[in-house]
Amino acid sequence: MNELSGMDFQARSSKLWFLEPEEAIAFLLDSYPKLVESYRVYGERALSRYKMRTAKSTITAQVTSNEKEKWFSLDISVDYEGQTLPLEKIWKAWSRGKRYVQLKDGSYTSLPEAWLEKLSHKLTALGLDPSKPPQQKFKQFEAPVLDSLLEDLPGAATDSFWNNLREKIRSFREVRPIDPPKGLDANLRAYQAQGLSYLNFLSEYGFGGILADEMGLGKTVQTLAFIQYMVESHYEGPNLIVVPTSVLPNWEREAEKFVPGLKRLTIYGTRREGMFKHIAGSDLVITTYALLRRDLEEMEKYEFNTVILDEAQNIKNPNTITARAVRRINARMRLCLSGTPIENNLFELWSLFEFLMPGFLGSQHAFQRGVVKPIRDGDGESLEYLRSRVKPFILRRTKAEVAKDLPPKIESVTYCNMTDEQAELYTALTRKLRDQVLADVESKGMAKSQMSILDALLKLRQICCHPRLLKVDMPGFSTGSLPSGKFEAFKDMIFDVVEGGHKVLVFSQFVQMLQIIRGWLQLTDIPFCYLDGTSKDRLDQVDRFNNSPEIPIFLI
Repeated sequence: MNELSGMDFQARSSKLWFLEPEEAIAFLLDSYPKLVESYRVYGERALSRYKMRTAKSTITAQVTSNEKEKWFSLDISVDYEGQTLPLEKIWKAWSRGKRYVQLKDGSYTSLPEAWLEKLSHKLTALGLDPSKPPQQKFKQFEAPVLDSLLEDLPGAATDSFWNNLREKIRSFREVRPIDPPKGLDANLRAYQAQGLSYLNFLSEYGFGGILADEMGLGKTVQTLAFIQYMVESHYEGPNLIVVPTSVLPNWEREAEKFVPGLKRLTIYGTRREGMFKHIAGSDLVITTYALLRRDLEEMEKYEFNTVILDEAQNIKNPNTITARAVRRINARMRLCLSGTPIENNLFELWSLFEFLMPGFLGSQHAFQRGVVKPIRDGDGESLEYLRSRVKPFILRRTKAEVAKDLPPKIESVTYCNMTDEQAELYTALTRKLRDQVLADVESKGMAKSQMSILDALLKLRQICCHPRLLKVDMPGFSTGSLPSGKFEAFKDMIFDVVEGGHKVLVFSQFVQMLQIIRGWLQLTDIPFCYLDGTSKDRLDQVDRFNNSPEIPIFLI
């Protein structure tokens, strides 16, 4: 009786025990086979309503490619000794907490629970909804998702188009090399030629991707070479590049230099109304993020061959107007250029891929719940899933990796003492600021005193650079006439640099410090170039410094 109670039997009388229908099926599948090992059981053959099958399930899967429209269908079914059920029916029963399913002949059989659990975990790790079975139709850019699912479907039937594509994805570093286009006026380094071939690989297979090389490795020239190749390969439609306003002149100049034969159009300025009609006849169209938001209605009218985002971290927040605007541009192919595709958190990567290949990393909520949170909690398997999924679509090279001919960077720190007067001012101000900060902390608390603390540290840094930077009156000190130990050491270093025939970049976050240095250079007749946030002639200054051997110093 204890055993029967443990199998969910309920006593109606001392002689009659019964099971609810759900428990009856579970009993016949799970408990009955064990019961007959110890007891003689009668009457099971008379059960007309409950026929059981102990057949082992066989999972079958088939991938069918539509090569012309570039999508794949995945058909999964479960076979029980010749009786086949679609995965949807199996999944529905399992997601409702059942452990069995009814076959077409009315009999019941066990679900393949271990396999369903494994596949559900895979869907969660891929950022997809585990309450639903795997989707049946996959776009070409979702090939890595399909490839990952097929790992749990051994023996799946596939065709040659799928097999070739999967092999391409898995060995994407060995993509078919292509020759630089004839109209490119530049000699590509080996890794840049590889970057061009990689971008072409993405184009051929209908993918989007991120060129994430470190700054200084030539993402601009690789991109322009790719656009020139697209034009020479007779891809239809203009190629749109969206850039931050600050680098727009640089893109114009680089395009003029490297791809002079392309028909170029820069959409910029207050009078843009007449520019849009020239888009269709252009090979290369350049605009800014700020203007794209305003001109979106016009830009949506055109079908671009490629849309490329420079400094793509501009859309790291997927819910901004800018991010929503670029997603609405119609293009055959989408690319991101970014040396920092992840600046702060993994969700920024989701935003880039939502632009590149919508839906590739699932919904925002599913990605946050199924990928970001487990990785944050230290789940190595989820991290590996994400890494393997995005790897074919991100090409990142470091300077150390590819620019072997560049000399290693040598960093040296020079220490210098303050002058006596400078040190006295520093000590006096330190006492004053410490008292102010402690008073603020006591009255407002540490959290609300952060600005006060940062302001105090800033003032002390300014004294270290030069007392003339200080905007505070200190009784007994004339900061305008005090010398700076750091500035005196800097002067000695500059004389050594100039006499040695070298060129030097001098950076400071304090514009007033640059102006102090500029005044001294003018007095000593040392030629220099100068650039700060107010400069209107940025590119002219850069050109002068690069092309003038007699100018040794650039203040930035």
